[in-house]
Formats: sequence, structure tokens, C-alpha cells
Amino acid sequence: MTRPLPEDVLRRIAEDAYTVDEKLELISAVQERVDLDHTGKVPFRPVLELAKAYVAHYDGQSERAWKIAEPLTTDAYLAETRADHFAQLRKAYEADRPAASPAAPESRLRRLVRRAVRR
Repeated sequence: MTRPLPEDVLRRIAEDAYTVDEKLELISAVQERVDLDHTGKVPFRPVLELAKAYVAHYDGQSERAWKIAEPLTTDAYLAETRADHFAQLRKAYEADRPAASPAAPESRLRRLVRRAVRR
């Protein structure tokens, strides 16, 4: 950091007052400025992309989270170090998908209630 964070930014962070889309945009801004962690050769861009998936996941947007995460499963570093993260995101995505049977599709209300109970 080169200068103090403004008070309104600190307040919004403390209150978690950023929308999911704002959080994703902020992560993208960081991605534009970083590449490798030169001490451990950690590829920050894909790691931060996975962080975006978790922002959506924690907001209950499992489909969006998996849409972000699935392409990252082929990244060698993430596949080796974050397999459990992918498993968690995929499990949430699959649990939130409508029932496979066309005769008994799960209603949107039932999915919302199930999600609320899990939280």
C-alpha cells in the first residue's frame, strides 16, 4: 500500500457492503496488476479467479460459482492444490440443480428453502 485506505472504503469492507458484482470487479482489478507470487511461484490470476467463484458461492449463487470454477479445473496448480475446493463448489452446484426427473421438478421455492436451511 502506498497511501491509507479512505474511511468510507474501510467502513464498506467492515460492513460487507459491496455487492457480489462489485466484489468480482475488485478482484478483476487486482488480477490486472498481479501475475506470479515470485517467492512460491503461485499463479495469482487463477487463484484470484477461484476466489471469485467463492464470492458467488458464499452468496448462494452455486451455478454462477461453478461456471467460474469449472474452467479452472484444468489449471495444473489449482488441480493439484485446490481439488477439495472444486469438489465443494461442484457439490453445491449439483445440489442446487433441479431434480433430474421431468415428472417431479423441484420448485424454485423448494430450492430457496433448502438453501436457507443449510445456512
